[in-house]
Amino acid sequence: MIAGSISSRISTSRSLIVVAMALMAIGSVMVFSATANLDATLLRTDDLDYRQFSQSKPLRQVGFATAAVAVMLIAARFPYRWWRARSGMLIHPAGWLLLLTIVALVLVYVPGIGLERNGAQRWIRIGSPGAGLQFQPSELAKLTLVLFLAVWMTRPTTDMRRFWKGLFPACVVLGILVGMVGAEDLGTAALLAAVGVALLIAGGARIMHLILLALPGVITFAAMIISKPYRVERLMSFTDIWATPRTTGYQAVQSLLTIISGGWQGKGVGMGVQKLGYLPEGDTDFIYAIICEELGFAGGALVIGLFLALLWCGRNALRHAADDLGRYIVLGVMLMMGMQAAMNIGVVTVSLPTTGIALPLVSAGGSGLLILGLSVGLVANVARSPSPADEEVEPARLRSRLGSRVAHAV
Repeated sequence: MIAGSISSRISTSRSLIVVAMALMAIGSVMVFSATANLDATLLRTDDLDYRQFSQSKPLRQVGFATAAVAVMLIAARFPYRWWRARSGMLIHPAGWLLLLTIVALVLVYVPGIGLERNGAQRWIRIGSPGAGLQFQPSELAKLTLVLFLAVWMTRPTTDMRRFWKGLFPACVVLGILVGMVGAEDLGTAALLAAVGVALLIAGGARIMHLILLALPGVITFAAMIISKPYRVERLMSFTDIWATPRTTGYQAVQSLLTIISGGWQGKGVGMGVQKLGYLPEGDTDFIYAIICEELGFAGGALVIGLFLALLWCGRNALRHAADDLGRYIVLGVMLMMGMQAAMNIGVVTVSLPTTGIALPLVSAGGSGLLILGLSVGLVANVARSPSPADEEVEPARLRSRLGSRVAHAV
């Protein structure tokens, strides 16, 4: 029974890693294709020159994907219980991670460190200005929220059914992260809020308490939308994108045209047209549209199928989790990745208003890939880690089996 359990746990862990690597591989190929232009051949010598790493998106994507796989494999072996709260420790590891995340979110507004893109302050520069390496703290905030809530809800002194000693402190942390991220990235803030509330419900929080806290949350989100005029314009244009096809509805219209032009079989990798100046953010937020154009319906269905396979592996990891800490980590990470993928595909297919949220493991980006690799590795470690009781029983049973085999041979 235990041997079968070990085999099942390892199989789930490996399946998670393989599916994540498949999505990264598709992303690397499609970023390479989406950044092609008419002024140069598809494969350029500069793309293969390590000295051009900071300027070449294809080379950077492959490099970050490779690093993400390495991080994922290391995290899959690193005990997830290291994050748990310890008695006598003033601040547990997840608390230090929270402080680091808050500092990073503040640094995006510091001149010389924070970077602005498309009117939004979401990045901080790593290294010299010419290095081209950037980090997006909101990506770190996703993992931080999951880890902090998982650790907080499994503390011996925490009772999530009590408002002041359980739910309120968790909601304060959730509000801080959502508020700081939402100032520049409303889509990611909505994702954090949804995952955070889901984790709190899973942790045993009373629905009535959450309803009482919902009103200030709704008011805050409404204020975030009104504070940025372009957010109001996006919501208004979403009701009828064809009324403003050259202005606020342009990206949504071009996204639909990109998907439709691919048909069933697609135009072939590298043969897409919409990426040549027609569809903005084709290698990041709207890469799924490029996939549909070049790989057709089959390619789009494959990507969705891989995400469903990833969630199924997460479900199995949840079943194998040996304790509540592991269960909350798996649930949070899988909710974060599943909801983000659904939101991105919803935006690309104009089922949701346009927002700057990437397709996890596929879209171009360094910090996102590394954090996602770490997240998948954590889930893989939860899946393969036995309970403390099993860790004591398994060696004894293995020794017993070995002894019986030796006796039988003699």
